[in-house]
Amino acid sequence: MKLIKVGEAAEILQVRPETVYRWIYRGFLPSIKLGRTVRIDQVELKRLLAGLPPPITAKFNNERGSHE
Repeated sequence: MKLIKVGEAAEILQVRPETVYRWIYRGFLPSIKLGRTVRIDQVELKRLLAGLPPPITAKFNNERGSHE
């Protein structure tokens, strides 16, 4: 697994870093948070470039596990 920085991903995708962060927040681009930094798996970046949907992940809005 090769992890890349948001800025690198933005350059590859030819968008601003803010756009990459927005896609991460909205779930279009899965990411990994390492301390205070965010990294993107290169495989997920290639998936986005190929037009494939992101992997399905469940989001929970409280501790009991109710789905959003």
